[in-house]
Order: sequence, then structure tokens, then C-alpha cells
Amino acid sequence: MVKVSIDFCATPMNPVGAGRYVLELASNLVGLKSEDDFVFIAKKGDSRVDEIIEYELGKRNDEEAITRIEGAGASQERNPRDNVRFRDLELEKFNLARRQFRCLQVSPNNTALRLIYEQVGFPRVLSNEGIDVHHSPHYTMPVFAKVPIIVTIHDTTFIENPQWHLRRKVLMFRKYLSYAAKHASAIVAVSEVVKRNIEKLLNPKCEVVVIPHGVDLETFNPSESRPGLDESVLKLLDINEPYLLYVGTLEPRKNIESLIEGFLQLKRCKKIDQDFKLILAGRDGWKISNLNSMIKESRDVLKLGYVKEEYLPTLMRRSKGVIYPSLEEGFGLPALETLSVGVPLVVVKGSVMAGLAGRASFCAQTGSSNDIAAAIEEALDKIESRQRIDLGKTVAQGYSWKKSAQLHLDLYRKVALGMKS
Repeated sequence: MVKVSIDFCATPMNPVGAGRYVLELASNLVGLKSEDDFVFIAKKGDSRVDEIIEYELGKRNDEEAITRIEGAGASQERNPRDNVRFRDLELEKFNLARRQFRCLQVSPNNTALRLIYEQVGFPRVLSNEGIDVHHSPHYTMPVFAKVPIIVTIHDTTFIENPQWHLRRKVLMFRKYLSYAAKHASAIVAVSEVVKRNIEKLLNPKCEVVVIPHGVDLETFNPSESRPGLDESVLKLLDINEPYLLYVGTLEPRKNIESLIEGFLQLKRCKKIDQDFKLILAGRDGWKISNLNSMIKESRDVLKLGYVKEEYLPTLMRRSKGVIYPSLEEGFGLPALETLSVGVPLVVVKGSVMAGLAGRASFCAQTGSSNDIAAAIEEALDKIESRQRIDLGKTVAQGYSWKKSAQLHLDLYRKVALGMKS
């Protein structure tokens, strides 16, 4: 049994990508029913981890209680006093489990102060809590901590393609990556591609372990969870069908300008229905003035902004295809979720997403507008897309957040127990 701390402080209130990874990791670690102790370190006033813990433990207790009742024979007459004792035992079990999972809301909300607190405050917190291993899930790590540190690196674009990021971020994250490579006890890479890049560019002194993300197969399902759900979501978001969809932050490396050009090219050539719209669902990143101008000039391209996670399955499910033209990602979570809901997926050849989806996706040969247009046209072929959709569902079933959480837990134990031995 080990005691693990996890940094939750860099998870934004409207999480995407790496933020969703941390949320899903927290949720599924609670659901694993291990005997290990967890301390989550969050920003002041951020109650999301506490809410996750309460929900997952409540669900777990309910499932165990139902199993025991059914095992004892639900039809048997029960003394009312037995029912009271039963509820008291369940509450006691819940409270014991609640002490196993704790959240400390101690970090400042301001980004600069949060990064300072990671270096100044974290070592004291880890020492006071008796932590065996600490997980930093977003590139950085507390330099002065006296416990083994595991760092997750999501991609290496700060080194390979600095033009895709703000200069100050490039300078900061290059230092973080270099330090983690030299001083972390283990590094988590979210894909084999990222692992190869880490080993090539950073020459790490520790083991690099590939732990892929997962997909919530119940949520990202081809069928709506209740009748009328999809219609109500589309009405709420003021979206009319048919449409193609992009999900992700709007920023240069996502290659959205080429996507828009390719989509409009198909409409000009009348190769797709003139009623089609292109929906962009994601928050603004940086360097998008030209992109915003393109959107304003076209009535066929609609920008939704950040979309709540609960609406994403509907948006994907009701689309005629999800286009993910990003030139480089660490993993590409929306691609996996697209396969899970059962709609055509268009990606760029050679990207992580293309490797993830394999023959289940439609690949643009390059990230050019012409090649993206050709891949979209192919994806809208009903006969061809049906075969790939079925294959995509099979691919998605190979990934789960529960499996990802278990692999993280295995690594926590390996690193912690290795340092003790």
C-alpha cells in the first residue's frame, strides 16, 4: 500500500485535452477500489475533486450494497433493526473510504503564483502528508520535493515546433521538460510517438512509460442515453443538420484554416450538400486573427466556443463526420471519442490520430486544404464509411479510462516501492 499525491492545480475550469485527462484519472482511481491512499492538491475553492470522490464512492457503495442484498436473498424478510444496522455499516464504510481519498485546496488561483507555490509549498505539503510518490500530470514538477516524482509529458511540440506556441511558454516549458528528463523518477508518455520524441530530444535519465488515454464508452455511445436528448442539445446550441464537426482549441497547430478552405472548396464545387455547415467547437487559443476573419466571411462556418463535455457526445453523434486536421498531438482524445460514437473520422496521415485509428479513419495525405477536402469527400461515401465506422468502434473498445488509471496505479506502486527497497 502506498500514499500518492496528484497535482490537480493546472486543471482549468473548462478542461480540454490534458485537463480532461486529469479529471478522468482522478475519477477512475477512486473507482479502482485499491487500498492505496490518495491526496489531490488543488487550487483554493476548486471543489471538483471532492465532488468526484463523493460521487464515485457513493456509486461504489451502492453497487456493493446491491450485491450484498442480492447475495443474501432480496426476497427474505428483514427486521427493521437490521435495516438500520445495515445503513450504519454502509455509512461507516463510506466514511472510511472517504479518508482514503482527500483533496487539499491550498494552491493560489493565479497562474504565476500557482507555479511558485508548486516549488515552495508542494515540498512542505508532501513532507507533512507522508507521501510516497507524487504525480505531476502536466509537464512541471516540484524541484525541492524529497519524494520520487512521476511527470506526464503530453507532447514535445515546445521543442520541435516552437512557432506553434507563445514565446514565453516555449521558454518555460523547454526548461520544465529538460528538468523532468533529468530528475523525474519516471515519465508517463501518452503515446508511443511521444515516448520516441522524449527519448530522441530529451535523453531522459529515467524510464518512460506509455500510458494511453481512455474513452468513456457509455457516454460516447452511438445511441443517445435517453429519447430526445440529442434534439434538445442541438436546439440548445442552435445547430441545424447536416454539419461536419471540429472539436478542439482554435490555434495554429490545429490546422483549422486548411480545414475551412477544404470545406468551402467542396461547397463551391458542389461536391457536398449546400445545406452543410462546418461547426468549430472549442475555445480560442492564440494567433487566430486570420482564422476569425475567415469565419466571419463565411455563413457556412459556425464557431461555438467552448462546449461543455456533456454536449460533446451529441455533437459528434449527430454530425456527418468529425474532422481532426491537427498536424501534431500527443494523443488526440476527440479522435478516439469519434470512433466510439460511430461517425466517420478524418485525420492527417502520419499524425498520432492516424496511428491511433488506423484503417478506421479517412486520412488526408497531407494537411493541405486539397487533401483534406478529398478525405472529407471520401468519408461522406456511405458505403465506404460504414465499414470504417464498424472498425472504429472496435478500435475504441480497446481503450478505457479504467485501464489507464490501473496502469498509473501500477507505476505509482513500482516507483514508490522501488525507492523503499
